[in-house]
Amino acid sequence: MNIIGNGASFNDIRVLAQAKGETSPFINFVFNFIVLPASYVIEILAVADVFRGKKDKKLFVIAILLIILRTISDGGRGQIVDFLLFLFIGHSLSRNKKHEKDSQGKRKFLRYSFVIIAALIVLLLIVTVQRSSSGVFRIMYFYLSMPPTMLDYWSNIIDSSSGQWFGLICANGLLFVVAYLIKNMFGFSSYPSFVKEPYDLIARTDSQWIAINNGGTTANADVTIFWFLYADFGFAGVIVGCLLYGLVVRMSYNYEREKADTRSLAFYLFIFWTLFYSFIRLQFVKSYVIIMIIMLAIAFRPISKKKISNN
Repeated sequence: MNIIGNGASFNDIRVLAQAKGETSPFINFVFNFIVLPASYVIEILAVADVFRGKKDKKLFVIAILLIILRTISDGGRGQIVDFLLFLFIGHSLSRNKKHEKDSQGKRKFLRYSFVIIAALIVLLLIVTVQRSSSGVFRIMYFYLSMPPTMLDYWSNIIDSSSGQWFGLICANGLLFVVAYLIKNMFGFSSYPSFVKEPYDLIARTDSQWIAINNGGTTANADVTIFWFLYADFGFAGVIVGCLLYGLVVRMSYNYEREKADTRSLAFYLFIFWTLFYSFIRLQFVKSYVIIMIIMLAIAFRPISKKKISNN
């Protein structure tokens, strides 16, 4: 807050956040295993509650406050984009005659929330302009055009060095969570190589900057979902993996259309979110995404009949 008070832009905050030194293992654990996944899950639950639940205003306000705090703390805009995406998808899915009464209540709720949503859009524009020192449209062009270059570069790395990983790349998010818990519970000094080596390779795609044009512009990440499938199983993995992923998305959509409740919408919002960012990576390789699945499962865990009867 002091930085903002001194006139710093969101780009200054982002640079400062990226340049910060090493943090303690405990802080890393709290952020990656609790704070980050919980903030995403709260956004999803808030939107699902608006369109399929009780329209809890407190939950919606908490989600808005978390978005603002995250934006101020790291200068990012992803959380704003995510929440607006969830609202758009939730609104699109709720437009049917079967739930006309719910839709009317939803529209009334959104009228009260219009000012907040408009403020988020304005905040997104401000963050985008302040972060894009070389021009907003130029940066947007690079965001959309660089994935093929990044995919080609890192695919060549796979071909020239390690070869296929046979599932260890795509499953690294889950494997790392399990390995992290075992390592800290039993006091092991290091992670097994089949977890650490894929983890380090994935981390390199996020941290290593490469030239994407003749002018020397550099970029990182955005290797697309195709790279992770290719790294594990080659071209066959890309074809089969995308087919299976598409089936999961379709099944999630059909489940939401059939049930049309808070749980089905929440899980579809999560699945669609992973699909939306597939131009960057396969989201499931991140440990916090695996934790998100666990948190969503806990949030909608079935209540036993015995517990209901006791109440």
